[in-house]
Amino acid sequence: MAARTYLRLRPEANLLIIDADSTVGGVWSKDRLYPNLVAQVKLGLFNYTDTPMSPQGKTKTDLVTGNMIHQYMAKYADDHGLFRYIRFNSFVERAERCQRGWRLQIKGSADIIETEKLLVATGVTSIPNMPEHFDTARASLPIIHSKDLGISFQAIQAPHVHTVVVVGAAKSAYDAVYLLLSMGKKVKWIIRPDGAGPLAILPTKLLGGFNSIAVASTRLMTYLSPSILNTEGTLYFFFQKSSIGQWCTAKFWDTVTYLSNRHAGYSKGDHVAGLKPEVDAKRLVYLLARE
Repeated sequence: MAARTYLRLRPEANLLIIDADSTVGGVWSKDRLYPNLVAQVKLGLFNYTDTPMSPQGKTKTDLVTGNMIHQYMAKYADDHGLFRYIRFNSFVERAERCQRGWRLQIKGSADIIETEKLLVATGVTSIPNMPEHFDTARASLPIIHSKDLGISFQAIQAPHVHTVVVVGAAKSAYDAVYLLLSMGKKVKWIIRPDGAGPLAILPTKLLGGFNSIAVASTRLMTYLSPSILNTEGTLYFFFQKSSIGQWCTAKFWDTVTYLSNRHAGYSKGDHVAGLKPEVDAKRLVYLLARE
């Protein structure tokens, strides 16, 4: 989107998009997809305003799949002529200032790229965060990061793979555990006791059947959620400053927390109760803000 907008403003610009993957999509690139990957987002909320997403492939509850998102982003790049600007399989390992502006060093290449302007749009899930004590080079068993679940799917699916250990409690860990259990694998899930802990599990639908992400995308939520970017207006002062508004806000988040905990099934046994996030006041808003 940044590239398309810039080209609309300066169509004569000498633009280059550098991507470490072999296809477009980032988190939703082809190599990261696996069969049951579904976003907790309703159709219509995961696309740019100028290009609707095709409903083909959606789930019975109108959620979009990983493959739908990848296909959409590939089509968007194709429709707007962006592929000719993309250099795939190129990882920028160093960016430094130079007289012209910026100098980029590509990993495994002697190419040096100099540019007047540099826009960094890598997101927060581009580089795997592996535990320090994991020596992948000397390990006797394969160690796979969640980023590589897609390209490792066939290997994990092999009949001789019976048990898989999952380390961590972020969203990717939940996705990996669900995928493995759906494949009939035995899972041992390890979560360190001194970390940030498991993230909050939000149900697909809230408050009478509304998609949870759709609810979170409404303007009302900008007043119910504390934010330094929204500190003005009548609704802000009511929900965040007045005693009645603060009571309403607290009750709203208490209700969402209750619905989320019930949906997650933390009360079904100790094996599930251990995944319940621990936070003062037990309000989901703080966990969502932390994430």
